[in-house]
Amino acid sequence: MIFGVNTGVTAYQSEKSHDIAVFPLAIPSLVGPEAIMAVILLTDNHIYPIKTQAATALAMLSVLLITYLMLVLSDPILRVIGKNGAAILERIMGMILTALSVELVMSGLGISQWVTENI
Repeated sequence: MIFGVNTGVTAYQSEKSHDIAVFPLAIPSLVGPEAIMAVILLTDNHIYPIKTQAATALAMLSVLLITYLMLVLSDPILRVIGKNGAAILERIMGMILTALSVELVMSGLGISQWVTENI
């Protein structure tokens, strides 16, 4: 999956040319520590009323439902968009993630003024 080559080797067999180590970055995470902390902070009983906490829970459940539906319907979606469409989406999402990462680093370093204002 990572290298893009299907060799037909099962999980218990190893190739002499490849390392069989686990790549944790290749395992998708549905909920990271930042999402857990956001839910904890947004459901504080001393700060937010019950309506706000219920809205937070509803938003969280709707995101989980949409994620579940996308995972369940992944095969039909892949049949519709094809392998080339999936490769295009993968590259677009990679570019978006890279742009967000660069913006975060620039903001953290305090050099956000580096962007030209003439645009």
